[in-house]
Amino acid sequence: MRYTYISFGIILLLLVSCRKPTDQPQRTSKLVTKISSSPTDFRSFTYDANKRLTNHTLQFINGDGTSLMSVNYFYIDGIISTASSQGGSIFYETEGRQVKVVRTFRPMGSEISTLYYTYNSKGQLIEWREKFSQPDIDQPKESKQAFEYYADGNLKRTMYYLKMTNDGPFVLNGSTVYDQYDQFKNPEVSFLGTVYLPSVVFQKNNAGRIRHYAANGELYQTSTFEYTYDADGYPATKLYKDDRSTIDILFTYSYQ
Repeated sequence: MRYTYISFGIILLLLVSCRKPTDQPQRTSKLVTKISSSPTDFRSFTYDANKRLTNHTLQFINGDGTSLMSVNYFYIDGIISTASSQGGSIFYETEGRQVKVVRTFRPMGSEISTLYYTYNSKGQLIEWREKFSQPDIDQPKESKQAFEYYADGNLKRTMYYLKMTNDGPFVLNGSTVYDQYDQFKNPEVSFLGTVYLPSVVFQKNNAGRIRHYAANGELYQTSTFEYTYDADGYPATKLYKDDRSTIDILFTYSYQ
């Protein structure tokens, strides 16, 4: 097992989907460099000559002004070894290219949590578990996500669990279902919470609908996405619609 060090900032996992076009042009290999909804709201990605992610930046406007989070990534022998930001630090344990254990720390050095990752024989992530080091009395002691996939490798369902006492069971807290995938490559980089996972691909293609369920099975949110494509069959734009909002958001993609 390989043990490496990482500094980390907060990262968002944005899930995407699409509308299937009539014709499917021949693809070339592209790396997404920016996904933006405006000049001030975007995610950007930078890569090295070996197509490894070296920076992920997230910027958005909130009520207090502009928020900016940027993380730089470094590699040893092709394996992610270090990432740096103002947001804190984590330690990675890896086997080959798979992240197996992560320990997260605040900027001043106090430990936040330890995260454990489990994979199936296909190399797909099937479970992520986080144990908090010093949780508040009324906060979860552990959290867990379990992942199910379609036969083609696309993510089908995520189940969310919480453990409120140290010796208690995990209790289902909700789930998310992804469906209506197209046949085109999803160019986005995979993150899970605050962790970049180089070996993980949750969505090979783009899901047209994402449905969110409460612990009791009640559907409380549906998100849909419509895409346009460039000449190489990669998403050029994404129109995001939320059934709880009257405002649609149009994202634009840039590539290298």
